[in-house]
Amino acid sequence: MGTTFVEITGCRRREINTEGIIDCDAEYAFTRGQCHALALALHRLTGWQLYGLYKPNERGTPSHTVVRSPDGEYIDINGNNALKDWREYYPAVKPKAVTEAQVLEFENDDYVKPDIKAAMPYAKALASKYGKTRRAQLRIPFVR
Repeated sequence: MGTTFVEITGCRRREINTEGIIDCDAEYAFTRGQCHALALALHRLTGWQLYGLYKPNERGTPSHTVVRSPDGEYIDINGNNALKDWREYYPAVKPKAVTEAQVLEFENDDYVKPDIKAAMPYAKALASKYGKTRRAQLRIPFVR
């Protein structure tokens, strides 16, 4: 199995596998500075809407970035309970739709340059588990 390093918060790097196998290293990387990379990869792959999870009084850059599936599930590296999981710690967290351009501009101590290439294998694994890819959604049925 191949590995790669991704930048995470605190000027550190984390080694993750390149196969999209969600393990503790991937969970750590995509919840510590690369959540927006995973959300962007999922968005590009599936077309699902990007969302920022904002704590009260947060403006601009959110605490966490996820996508929302057509079923209304908020998805991150830990699966389809992202909003519920965050509300366990921050009951007042609010999801807000954001654009790809906005996500690419997110900057604070918790966000680093998004490594979308490293995130893509994980996005494919999550899209496979929780929905269809954009290509499958756009497939037009044959009509005689």
